[in-house]
Amino acid sequence: MTKNNLTPGTVAILSALCTSFVSFISCSILIPLLSLNSAVSIFIVFIFAVLVNGGLLYFFINVFVYNRIKVVYRMIHNFKITGKILPLAKTVLNNQAIKEVEQATQTFISEQQKEISHLKYMENYRKEFFGNVAHELKTPLTAIQGHILTLLDGGLEDEQINRLYLNRTASNIDRMIEIINDLDTITQLESEKNQLVFERFNLYDLAKEVIDILEITAKKENVKLRLEVNPEYTYNVYANKNNIRKVFINLVENSIKYNDKPEGETIITFSDVDENYLIEITDNGMGIDKQYFPRLFERFYRVDKNRSRTTGGSGLGLAIVKHILDAHQQTVTINSTVGEGSTFGFTLQKV
Repeated sequence: MTKNNLTPGTVAILSALCTSFVSFISCSILIPLLSLNSAVSIFIVFIFAVLVNGGLLYFFINVFVYNRIKVVYRMIHNFKITGKILPLAKTVLNNQAIKEVEQATQTFISEQQKEISHLKYMENYRKEFFGNVAHELKTPLTAIQGHILTLLDGGLEDEQINRLYLNRTASNIDRMIEIINDLDTITQLESEKNQLVFERFNLYDLAKEVIDILEITAKKENVKLRLEVNPEYTYNVYANKNNIRKVFINLVENSIKYNDKPEGETIITFSDVDENYLIEITDNGMGIDKQYFPRLFERFYRVDKNRSRTTGGSGLGLAIVKHILDAHQQTVTINSTVGEGSTFGFTLQKV
C-alpha cells in the first residue's frame, strides 16, 4: 500500500503508533539516563516528546493532507483551463494550500453555477425562439394553404376570386421571405466573417432618403414624418451606411405601424453629444409599458402578439437594430409612456 493510497483511518493509526512509541521511549529510556531529579527529568522528557511528536504530526499532515489538497487544487485549476482532468505530478507544498483550495473551490462552484444558469437561460431562449419562428411562419403558411384550397375547389374559374386570392397568397409569401431575409441579416451580423465596411456619409441626407421611402406608408396611416434638424449643419458620421439605413427604416416604420392616433406624427432629431451624434425618433403613438423594455430587442418579441396579424412584419426589426448598433459599438435606448408615445435613440460616431 503506497502513501497516496492510505486512508484517513490508516494515517490516524500510524500517527498514534508513532506518538505512543516516542512517549514510551521517552519515559522508559530517557528518564533513567538523565541523572537528574524527577521534576527536571519529567520536564526534559516532556519537551523532547512534544518536539518529536510535533515533528511526526507535521510530517503526516504535510504528506497525507496538504499534498492531497494541493493535488485537488491543481486538478480544479487544470479543469477550469482545459475542461479535462489531467494526471498531475507531485508539486511543492506551501502553507497557503488549504486557503487556495477553499478559494479555488468556491470560485469553481460559483462559475459552474453561473454556467448552469446561463445554459438553462439559453435552453429556454432556444425553445422560445423556435416556438416564435414556428408561429411567425405558421400564420402565412396557413393563409397560403387556405387560399390555394379555395382556388382548387372552384375559385380558380372565377376571375375575381382567383385574382384576389392570388394577390393574398403573394402577400403572405412576401411576408415569409421578409422573415427569412431578416433572420439571414441577423445571422450575418452575428458572424465573425461579416466585417462591416465603414464610410463617411451625411446623416441628414440618409434621413431624408428614409422619409421619402416611407412617405406613402405614413400617409396611409395618417402619420406625418418630420425631420427637425438644421439642414445647413454638416451631420457627417462614420458607419456602415446600408446598415444604418436599415436602423432608420425599422425604427421609423415601427413608429408608423404602432401609431393609433387620428393625426399621428414621427419626428427625427439629431443632437451633438461629445464624439457622437444622438439620433432620436419620437412618435405620439400608443407607447410601451416600461415592464416590456428589457425584452423589446429580442427576436420575434412583441408586446401585443395579436397585432402581428394586422401590422405584419417579421418581428425582427428591433433585434436587427440592436445587432447593427452593437456591431458599431454604439447604444440604443428607449423612453416611452403608454398613451403618449415613444422615443428610440441611438448614437453614431461623428467625423
